[in-house]
Amino acid sequence: LLNWSGNVFAAVALIHSSLSTLKEELPSVVTPFIIDQYLGNMRAQLAVLSDDTLLSYPAMLNPSNSKFLAVELLAKLYTSLTVIRERDAMPIIPLKIIEISLTCGMSPHSPSAFAQY
Repeated sequence: LLNWSGNVFAAVALIHSSLSTLKEELPSVVTPFIIDQYLGNMRAQLAVLSDDTLLSYPAMLNPSNSKFLAVELLAKLYTSLTVIRERDAMPIIPLKIIEISLTCGMSPHSPSAFAQY
């Protein structure tokens, strides 16, 4: 609702707060070094998984699961950051969605996160 009302900055702050509560925080400052760390971790996780394994990953079945909510919030955050042109954290968001997907199952946002990776 905050996004729709034009109060995108407040929406971003609320999303960050909610992600923190869900233990899925993003770094407060995102530098090229931090992005490289996230990319390196993601490459290492995906290097041991075949395409067939990824395609057969289970779905995240429980929408009341906190990780499902975290993925939804991360996807909303990505859109909100685009609107307010705060793009520093944007490369990390798809990586966080993939990380959660590999741990807890694929969500409706997983395919776009993989495409952005």
